[in-house]
Amino acid sequence: MYEPTGIFREGFSLAEVEGMLAIAKETFINNGGEQIVSWSSAGNQATTRLTLTAAEMIKECVYALKLLDPENYPPDVDRTAVSFHDAPTDADY
Repeated sequence: MYEPTGIFREGFSLAEVEGMLAIAKETFINNGGEQIVSWSSAGNQATTRLTLTAAEMIKECVYALKLLDPENYPPDVDRTAVSFHDAPTDADY
């Protein structure tokens, strides 16, 4: 299972991440998530290439959106349920 690493949390605007999410969702829906989504950036002396599946791209975008705009994309709430029962007694058997 892919865990997002936060590659879009810095250096990307909210609009950019939402745009990438829309493209990744469309790819996932129309192609069953099979197509690879690529992003690249060329600088003066270096080239960076990122290749993710559409499902991985969606997870990265959602992760970034929760950090960029927590009011509209609230973080997940961890919930734990605990239940206590009395130990059975001899009368229960």
